[in-house]
Amino acid sequence: MHKKIIKIMVIVLFNQGCQHTIPKIENKKEIVMNLESKYFIRYKDNTNETFDFKIYKNMINQEEGRSTMILEDGTKIQMSEPLFKDMTYGVERTTTGFIRISPVKPFFIEIVKIFSPLGKLIKQGKFISNINVGISQEFNENGKLIEEIDYDKKDWSKYYYSDILKFLDKEGVIDLKTGRGRGTFSFYLDREKEQWHVEVIESPENGYVATLYTLDANTLKVLEVKKEQRGIE
Repeated sequence: MHKKIIKIMVIVLFNQGCQHTIPKIENKKEIVMNLESKYFIRYKDNTNETFDFKIYKNMINQEEGRSTMILEDGTKIQMSEPLFKDMTYGVERTTTGFIRISPVKPFFIEIVKIFSPLGKLIKQGKFISNINVGISQEFNENGKLIEEIDYDKKDWSKYYYSDILKFLDKEGVIDLKTGRGRGTFSFYLDREKEQWHVEVIESPENGYVATLYTLDANTLKVLEVKKEQRGIE
């Protein structure tokens, strides 16, 4: 019972945290690929968002030292505390912190926020398969916006990550409506060869099988499909 009460407190604190900058999503018909999450605020000029050390400490206490937890709605939260002064092997150093948010299904986008050693937001962006998508922002220590990149407009290809998701949905690898298959694939864009490379993981009992797709980046035509067995003796 005590642990459940702590979890409720952490959820409430998180939803009230980040300088109260988490709005409620009213329109649930948002396009999955272009998600403006309730955990991501696009700042126009300045931000005063900071790392919430109280939430972090509550999370550590509740999860018995682990810095990852799952909220009631299925959202996964991972936090790493920024440290202004930390002694490692007798050497003093400063470290940045981060919050990684994996929204509840069916969303495939993760939100990552980077905080300075003093706990101030200095970077934030959205990712699929560790690839920047949508808006990414960078701030100085005073919270002033110094750079904003729209990766959806920056890409030279006629096709974007959203088309890869649609391709995987058509192949039955994922389901965009339910979020099935999230975390089972990765992809990257080879700009020099103008090709998308997609890897889909299957998990047999011993090792795993990877299905590798090579797609023409400008037509999305499948150029090659092959399977590789990994870790299987």
